[in-house]
Amino acid sequence: MKPDRRAPARTQSTLERSLESLDKCVSALRGLKLPALGPDFTHLSSDTLHDALVSHRASSKYEVPDASSAKLRREASIQEVLLGDADGWVDFDPFHLPRNHARTFYRARAWLADLLRDFKPTYSVRFPSGESAVSAFGDVDIITKLNEETQWVVSPSLVGYCVNILLCNRALLKVVKDRYREKYGDVGQQTLAQLRLAWIKSTPGGSVHGLRYQMVRFMFRACVVLDRTARVTTVPKNNRKDRVISCETLWSMICQLSFAFDLRNTLKRRLGIDLDTLATLHRALIRTGKATIDMRRASDRNFHCVLTRLWPGKVGTILSDIRTGIFALKDGDSVEYHPLRMFAPMGCGCTFEVMTITLLAYTRVFDPGASVFGDDIIVDQCEASNVIEFLESVGWLINNEKSFVAGNFRESCGAFADLRAQKLLLSYDFVRPTCLSEVYTLTHKVLHLCYALPRGSRVREILMRCYAELLLILPRDSMRVMDGRALNPYLGLSDACFYVPDVVYRNTATQRSSEATRCISHHWQRPVYISMVHSIKQLSHTLPDVLTSAHVMAFLRRGNTYAPLNGKTKTVMIPSDMETGTAIHSVVLASVL
Repeated sequence: MKPDRRAPARTQSTLERSLESLDKCVSALRGLKLPALGPDFTHLSSDTLHDALVSHRASSKYEVPDASSAKLRREASIQEVLLGDADGWVDFDPFHLPRNHARTFYRARAWLADLLRDFKPTYSVRFPSGESAVSAFGDVDIITKLNEETQWVVSPSLVGYCVNILLCNRALLKVVKDRYREKYGDVGQQTLAQLRLAWIKSTPGGSVHGLRYQMVRFMFRACVVLDRTARVTTVPKNNRKDRVISCETLWSMICQLSFAFDLRNTLKRRLGIDLDTLATLHRALIRTGKATIDMRRASDRNFHCVLTRLWPGKVGTILSDIRTGIFALKDGDSVEYHPLRMFAPMGCGCTFEVMTITLLAYTRVFDPGASVFGDDIIVDQCEASNVIEFLESVGWLINNEKSFVAGNFRESCGAFADLRAQKLLLSYDFVRPTCLSEVYTLTHKVLHLCYALPRGSRVREILMRCYAELLLILPRDSMRVMDGRALNPYLGLSDACFYVPDVVYRNTATQRSSEATRCISHHWQRPVYISMVHSIKQLSHTLPDVLTSAHVMAFLRRGNTYAPLNGKTKTVMIPSDMETGTAIHSVVLASVL
């Protein structure tokens, strides 16, 4: 008989088995057919509301990667933005608005003029952290960008703004001087000397600052390429569409971020509004019952012609200069150029701040206590309908799926509140993992949701089944006891280990001072915290009356290759290091040996 030479069946990896379990979990959540996030949420009971929210967020961004569908979604999203912008406004006159809306617009303009009455650019330096119009292929470090000649591109209208930034930052100015010397050598130095002499002759009695400005402008202009276009790209938003953003040129982005920094400082200095922490405040304000309004395609509907009428003179001029204004859409070797009617899409360094201040000026006319973060608006419930009516009259589109004026549900800045139960609802976006560390993070989300959802919840039952499967799939060495940080979902989700419920362990979280712990602490160069670990010791083969949860979890941690506990047992408490789970006596024994 010939030996069987067939190749052995391929064994599934831990990642593949985990993905199968997660795919099955998300499919089961979709099968519940719960309402999607929208107006239906305002009428749901507390338990059903939480189930529907968790199911919606777990399934809306979770999909198996498909290159063809991702490309089609990207192209469709770009075309939607371009077609929407082509139908936008090219001219705006407040006199053409209804009388009550025109009055509101002028009051908003007066409020904004008062806010920016002493605004002056500080020309501080803020470097971009992502890709620019000329792709760096992932190497987005600012040092690398400044060393790459192809990255030295700026919009023509921002040359003067860049020069002012250079005059206020000696280190960045030195980079420009070194590049100029490297590029032009002695000829460049002779040209500078001739230019200096010509300027002194043509401007007798001119200031030293004026001469320095002209010298720096000449060097900077000789080192950069002028281009007032922005490259179009997309980032994933959900399973239905992508978010279209612009990749600005390096030096244009530096100017935009500097201007955005000044706007943020003005808000903080004049109104006490800190955009760095305002999202946290919004997550608390939604519990007060105020109306929450969200915009659809917000940055695309912030038309430049409206801003020129709304923002005061000098700042409005900066807005016109700082925007790129033209999309460059590449299709192979050909490039299509699309002039924009919007101020700027997301990706521009100051789009968020300009949109926030614009919407704040509008809403403060109706409610002096209104709060705006990007396109998330929180306003008094009595004025919500008036705010919506006015915003639509000046070109904005209301996102009815994420705007909640009445009912028991509110949403803002990624936080969700149940007004009937007076609590925030925990939920997460599920994204299909690509590596084992992402599986750990997603598993922690599943576990936290199991704690947050009430008993009897259908969603909780599906998530608990998924967690139990992952408990048997993921490596035992990756398991860690849940400490206080792991139990708090708002302090971050670790991707380095796999937390198991505290039913397995009883933590004392103490730092015992003994000869053993002092020795271990000195050896490991960190404090040693002790947790008392349950250890099951079998004494006889008599079947116990009750199998506790500790027994079951101990069996799961050992794996299904062992027989279940079937005898009388005794629980022994073993002091162990909380961070590694290592028994103290084994560490001491190893040190001695």
